[in-house]
Parts: sequence; C-alpha cells; structure tokens
Amino acid sequence: MSKFGIEHIYRYYKKNNQDPIDYRTFVDAWKDFADAVTDDIAFTGKDFMMPFRVGTLGIRKRKIQVTINKDGTIDKRYLRPDWVATRKLWNNDPEAKKNKQLVFHLNKHFNGFNCKWFWDKTACLIPNQSAYSLVMTRENKRKLAKAIFNGESDYYEQKPKQYGSKR
Repeated sequence: MSKFGIEHIYRYYKKNNQDPIDYRTFVDAWKDFADAVTDDIAFTGKDFMMPFRVGTLGIRKRKIQVTINKDGTIDKRYLRPDWVATRKLWNNDPEAKKNKQLVFHLNKHFNGFNCKWFWDKTACLIPNQSAYSLVMTRENKRKLAKAIFNGESDYYEQKPKQYGSKR
C-alpha cells in the first residue's frame, strides 16, 4: 500500500510547472489552504467539493446502534472504547481487567452520534477509485472533536448500510 503526501504533490507540481516556487513556500501555502478548508468543514458542517471531479470531503455522523449478536454478545462494530473509564474500571475491579472488559462511549453529549471524516466518491471520475482512501491527520480529528464539544455545527447523517433483502 503506497501513501502519498505533500512531497509527492510538490514533485508533480515542480515537474509540470515552468517556474516553480521553492519547496518551503509550497508547503506553507498548502498548509494554510488545508487548514482553512478543514476548519470550514469542521466548524460549519459544509462539504468541500475537491477540484478535478475527485469527490467531496465532509463529515458524516452515524447513530450509535447497540445491538446483540445471536450468541448473546454485544456487537461492538460501531462502539468506541472509552479508555479513561476503562482504566478506572480496571484499577477498581481486577476481575474486569482479567477479562479485558471495556467501557464504551455512548456520546450522550452529541445525542448518541459518532462522527468521522468522509470522502464521498459518488461524483469521482478517478479510475479504480475504490483502491484510494483518505486518512485524516490526528490534528484534524482533534479539530473535529473540538467542534463537536463546542456544539458549533451539525453534520449530515449517514444512514447505516442495509445488508441483504428482507423478503
């Protein structure tokens, strides 16, 4: 799996431009642009349509669904561990630590929704687009958390996938 970053973008820019700017100036301009775009997305809830029909970048929320599997265990696919509460439980209850019992976030402060950065590729014209993914930086994930805790914006809801047909 290859990962591409700012160095690859600069190499392409330098190769295809007759009078390129230096790398440091390019990186500073790129960071300013990327910060402005991610701030706008996180704090207003708007989507950003990327140029050249590459798709749309935004944030989607999904209702946390706590369900029970057929064997009686909790389906943990959409649950996120609360590590602070889990460590506190493990310090107070050695049996829970031995069984590796986890405490999960239910996000009551955000009406039971999880949020994530989302690249919508429905309008994307790149061939083999399913082979590409977008991994946001830790800084951008924290920016999203700050926007959620400040209650500054609301995001589009992503409906859960429906598997199989109900006939």
